[in-house]
Amino acid sequence: MKNKPMVSFLILHYQTEDDTIECVDSILDNVEYDNYNIVIVDNGSPNNSGKQLDNKYKENVKIKVIISDKNLGFAKGNNLGFNYIKKHFDSDFIVMINNDTIIKDKDFLKGIIEEYYNSRYDILGPKIISLVDNQNLNPGEFQFKNSKQVNNSIYKINLLLFLEYIYLYKPIKRLYKILKRTKGKNKNFSNTKLHGSCLIFSKDYIKSMMVYIIKRSCFEKKRYFILSQKR
Repeated sequence: MKNKPMVSFLILHYQTEDDTIECVDSILDNVEYDNYNIVIVDNGSPNNSGKQLDNKYKENVKIKVIISDKNLGFAKGNNLGFNYIKKHFDSDFIVMINNDTIIKDKDFLKGIIEEYYNSRYDILGPKIISLVDNQNLNPGEFQFKNSKQVNNSIYKINLLLFLEYIYLYKPIKRLYKILKRTKGKNKNFSNTKLHGSCLIFSKDYIKSMMVYIIKRSCFEKKRYFILSQKR
């Protein structure tokens, strides 16, 4: 891998021009790393917003807008951009990010590069904070693996109902939040389901696999960083 790895952002766009611009601006304004580019795929937007984005960014050497003449759907639309990056850029990482997601962490790219050298991950998932309720959306929805996990979950639910019944749920919840903040914000997970609004593909994955991006998959070796998703 190069001394300063190349990173490509892949953004799938469809009609919502303001969202895409805000996503791109969050990268340009917040990311403190210079060896990156941004590929925007207009997925057949009927409102001409793809051409408007192309005109807006045509002077920016870091940004390339690809316009599809039809809506390819989520998977094929992302594959169009993914294959363009593989063909035209020698990228070490591809960050596939939804256009309604913004990056606030200035060390976002430095973090994913450092984590690669630590764990040699194939696909990485960031910590994603909803701007609606400030909740972390990653990892994805939990799935029970055995009856013990089901029973533990039932026990926890019954305990919460009991605490609510004796009016202790809210004060304990407030105390838990305070203690959780003092313990640190980041936690790593492996072999878990990732939220699809942002996925980071390493050079190992890009080289070794024919990529067909789907909405729901399980991936390996994740490190969590802070992003913000608008909805």
